[in-house]
Amino acid sequence: MIYTSSNAQIDSTFNHLVNKLVSNTADDYNSFTDKSNTLGSQLFKNFHIDWTTYSTKDYKWNRFGIGSAYGQSFAFEKNLTWRIGLGIDWAKYTLNYTGSYEYVSEKSTMNVTSISIPLIINYQVFSRFWQGLNFYTGPVFEQIISVKSPQIDPDMISHAQFGWTIGTRYRFGAIFSVRLSYVHYFTAMFVNGDMMRSGVRFSVGF
Repeated sequence: MIYTSSNAQIDSTFNHLVNKLVSNTADDYNSFTDKSNTLGSQLFKNFHIDWTTYSTKDYKWNRFGIGSAYGQSFAFEKNLTWRIGLGIDWAKYTLNYTGSYEYVSEKSTMNVTSISIPLIINYQVFSRFWQGLNFYTGPVFEQIISVKSPQIDPDMISHAQFGWTIGTRYRFGAIFSVRLSYVHYFTAMFVNGDMMRSGVRFSVGF
């Protein structure tokens, strides 16, 4: 095969185009990564709706919440991230008058609204374009802002709550996620130490 200057020029042009394409792809990826770490994109991809349920002979706890979070990877391990969240929760407690708590003379309800702030450490097991798996754990701080009940005085409630959560998050369809976790509160609902809460939490979101 005779190698001419024309061939060399074609090879040079081809190599230039390939290098430019690789360079542009890297720039686009870096730009995408930077954009995905902005506050708005973080709040969007961490938005979720969740439910918690727990039942004993003394009471039944049903909770609904919405929230989001912002976080970043640790410099020493890219698969390990911290996240701080903010959510609003609405909970309904059904107290059984035949239970251990002597607060009600008949079956009664208590509606509670609160603000929650989870501080989560998250480990990414694997991540592909269409799916990913994470495990997470961390403390949850909750401030009760409203208590409504026909028989329970709000002053009987511990408004500052502290708990711990551990769970897993599975991402599918590129952007959707489901979470399954267990949460336990070390602070009792009542100031006298009654009603230590724990429950399974299920959530869907991004």
